Amino acid sequence: MRKSPALSAPVVGSYGPGAHVLIACQAAGGRVEGDGLWYRLADGRGWLSAHYVQVSGFVPVCKGGGSGSSGKPAGAKGQKGDAGRGGPSGPVAGAGAPDPKGAPGTAGPAGGASPPADAGVMDGPGPSGPARPAVPVKPAAPAKPPAVPAKPVKPGKPGKPAKPAKPGKPAGPTGAAKPTKPVRPTGSTGLPDVPGAAGRMQTVVQDYTVPPMSLRQLLRSPTCPDGTRIAGGGYFQPGGRIGGVETVDAYPSVTGNVYLVGVNNTSPAAVNLRVFAVCQPVA
Repeated sequence: MRKSPALSAPVVGSYGPGAHVLIACQAAGGRVEGDGLWYRLADGRGWLSAHYVQVSGFVPVCKGGGSGSSGKPAGAKGQKGDAGRGGPSGPVAGAGAPDPKGAPGTAGPAGGASPPADAGVMDGPGPSGPARPAVPVKPAAPAKPPAVPAKPVKPGKPGKPAKPAKPGKPAGPTGAAKPTKPVRPTGSTGLPDVPGAAGRMQTVVQDYTVPPMSLRQLLRSPTCPDGTRIAGGGYFQPGGRIGGVETVDAYPSVTGNVYLVGVNNTSPAAVNLRVFAVCQPVA
């Protein structure tokens, strides 16, 4: 910004790019990059070359021209120059504000009330119909004669007195309980089967007298003969069974090649027992 529209005029200030300024008028002055048009600021502080300014509207010509000087004496008036270039187009005006809404008009006069409708003529009561003939009242039925009095109930004959119950027979004495039989023990498992030599089985026996009231009496059969092995055995009473004998043990002894029996004699008498062994031939 210079004090007058001339390049020789002193600088009095400056504006940065994009700054907005108010312009009062335009005048010719020193050329800047071929442009000799200058704008005077509205506050009168100085002039700006049109080369650096983009205007947004019409700018009038300054009265009396620019106040600056180029520093050279004025020459003879030259010929009329060509018309200067046109200024840039102004910005497109925006849409105007809509007209304000007018005040509402005054209300019109109210219409008159409609006349009331004529009331219709009410119908009068119709003529009364003929009355119904009265229903004849039936005469009351004659009263029934009084009831016949009930006959008196004859008293019943007195029943016979109940006979007294006969006394039951007294229960007899409870009989003595039968003695429980002793459970016989299961016999021992026999020897496993092994193939034997051809020949007949042999049985060897030994008789014993078991004393009365004796426990755990160990009895044994004779030893199986050579060439045979113990295969089984047992015992029995030769003279018939007598109670009181209990089996404790009964099994074949492979090592002794005999049959062993263990018994208890709980009877008060001696018991005869016969122990036997079954011998099987071996190869």
